[in-house]
Amino acid sequence: MRHQLPVLAAALALTLAGCASVSPTPAATTAPSAEATAPATPSPTPTVAPHLVLGVDGLALASGEGSESAEYDDGESLVALIAQIAGEPMVEEFEGPYGSEGGLRHTWEGVTLLVFSYDDSAFLTVESPSVGGIPVTTTDGVTVGDSRDTALAAGAFELCPYDGDDDGKSDSLAVEPEDVADATSLCRDDHPGVLFVDIGFSGDTVSRLSAPANDFSDI
Repeated sequence: MRHQLPVLAAALALTLAGCASVSPTPAATTAPSAEATAPATPSPTPTVAPHLVLGVDGLALASGEGSESAEYDDGESLVALIAQIAGEPMVEEFEGPYGSEGGLRHTWEGVTLLVFSYDDSAFLTVESPSVGGIPVTTTDGVTVGDSRDTALAAGAFELCPYDGDDDGKSDSLAVEPEDVADATSLCRDDHPGVLFVDIGFSGDTVSRLSAPANDFSDI
């Protein structure tokens, strides 16, 4: 029976191997998702540099904190808005045409604001590309120092032709025309009068912005 011993030994070895303890397989772990746990990064707020917009109805100061404006029919508010930017103005009285009631002239560097006593309306002239260090443009982006071609490209047009310096080009162009129903144009037959922003030139360079200009007042 000795010839059976190797077989029994082999069978015993297989049995013992089958009875040996098997180490449990560790449970799989899931690493936290970087996308799920990473804090959300807020989108940066666009920075809006302060700038002034001189329109046909009034002056507006825009910045990243919002917008503040004053209209030409409220001279007191216009003075306050500009003083907030450029400091207190020089103030002097002026007379109206032919000895009529005038008002107060407020002057800052490059800026003149006439405020009429009879109704507190105002007329603004800017002769500098900035007011108190803040850029000032028309609604269409024209500023003092721009070329005539830039103004024309922004939509400026000749409303009432006048060539005081005889250079063959109009001394001023208009933007933002706004019809006035009960007024009649003095330079365009059978047309209603308009309010507009007046762009003045020295040669082919913008030298001033004025508003509210019109084509129906004879003075």
